[in-house]
Order: sequence, then structure tokens, then C-alpha cells
Amino acid sequence: MNFANFSKALEQLEQTPSRLEMTEQLAQLYQQLDTGEIGAAIYLMQGRLVPQYESLEFNLSTKMIQRALARLMERHQEADNSATTQSNFFGEENNNQFLSIVQQKTKKLGDLGLATAEILQELWLNSGGLNSSPSPMLQITEVFFALKK
Repeated sequence: MNFANFSKALEQLEQTPSRLEMTEQLAQLYQQLDTGEIGAAIYLMQGRLVPQYESLEFNLSTKMIQRALARLMERHQEADNSATTQSNFFGEENNNQFLSIVQQKTKKLGDLGLATAEILQELWLNSGGLNSSPSPMLQITEVFFALKK
């Protein structure tokens, strides 16, 4: 199963209020998965990559992710040639404007993941969206093992 369909199924599951409906949706999702994808899917649904008795941490803070998103927005705008960037004393680009946008979206939506999804969708639409070349559809196992590296 490709990761986009898996993500959509999990979004629908997240919006489901009834435990019985959730169980039905999970059963349908498991039926759609290949046998080799079930383990990876279960770990991803739990927000993990390894069993709980193994320690694996990403060590990514909220601020670090926000700065990465701000930098992505800045690079996207640079590619459009609609912004000039200035470097500070240490040669770092000044992306305070983009960082404040990311922080405002995070505060408004109440979740960094939702803010990230919204920002990425806006960037995708601004870059041509449907007219741009399609990206390859990643499989669940590809995403799982790439994260686990």
C-alpha cells in the first residue's frame, strides 16, 4: 500500500468518534495491507519504529522542526526569485519572517503536524501543484525503513 493512502486512512480513523467504527476501519485497513507491510504499519500507527523495550529517539524538538519548515519556505521563495535573502554575521540566512509564519500556523492549528501539512500543501500548490511532475508513490515499508535508518 502506498503511504499516501495509508495516511488518508489514518486521518479518517482519527476523525471517527465511535470505537466500533474505528475497529471496522482498522479491519478494512489490515485487509488492504500486504503481509510484509503489516508490521511496519502497526509500528507507524503507534508512532514508533521499534518495540517499546528498545530505545530509539529522533531527538527533534518543536523549534528545530519549525526552523526546518521556515528554511524550506525560504528556499521555495528563493526558487521563485521573489525574495532576496540576507545573511547574518555567521552566514546564516535570516528567515525570521518565515519562522513567525510557521509559529503562527502551529499556534492557530494547535498541532505542529497539521501546520506542517498545511504549509507543505501551500508550497505544493504554489509550485504548480497538479501541473508539476508527480512524485513517486512511496510504499509504507519504504517510509518505515527510511525513518528507521
